[in-house]
Formats: sequence, C-alpha cells, structure tokens
Amino acid sequence: MHATKDEIPEIFDRVLSQTPDCHKPSVVMSDCAAEYCAQQLREVLRKHKVDEILHSNEHQQFQNSRAEKLVNSISRKIRGPGMLLQSQMPLEFWGATVVLATDIYNCTPHRSLGMESPHYRR
Repeated sequence: MHATKDEIPEIFDRVLSQTPDCHKPSVVMSDCAAEYCAQQLREVLRKHKVDEILHSNEHQQFQNSRAEKLVNSISRKIRGPGMLLQSQMPLEFWGATVVLATDIYNCTPHRSLGMESPHYRR
C-alpha cells in the first residue's frame, strides 16, 4: 500500500532488493499508467536487471491476467461486504489487512497448483 503513485519506484526498489536473484522477475507488465513509464522506475528496474517492461492496452487491465486476478482476489478479501468501510477503522489498519489477506491467500490450496498452497509450493 502506498500513499501516492510517486512512491512506486521506491516500493519496487525495496521489494526487488529483498528478492533472491533466483526469484527476481525479468519482465514487468503494466497497464501503461504514467507512473510505470517514469524514468525513475526504469532506472530502478535496470538496477535490478529487469530486462523489459511490457504494456497492455490502456484501460484493458484484464490483459495483465495473473497480476490483476491476484489483486482482485486480495481486494475482495479485504473489502468483503464493506467490512473495513462499515467498521470505520482508520486507514492505518488497511495495510495490515492486505498483509493478512495475502497470507490467507498464500496458505489456501489452489486448483491451479494441484490443490497445494502457494506457500507449500515455494
């Protein structure tokens, strides 16, 4: 979670710095949003040896398939039936909710993984 889109290069740098080389991506796919075309992000990706940024058509995020599906899945878990909005919890708790929803997703068996969890597979 980030407050502004200006933080995206910093987030990429932090995440990629903590990712073992054997798991670092060689390609990043985005939806052509301006923040993914910024020179600062390109420099971060070059620093971490990400070879290429692929772009889907604007307003066609479904082309980002796996990433969009994962984001939608986690978003549904944290929003549910408006549980966070209805609870009137401060926004500071939303980040923790995303982490918890991601943990639940990673521990849940998936049909595409032969009913194994992503955590078990990793």
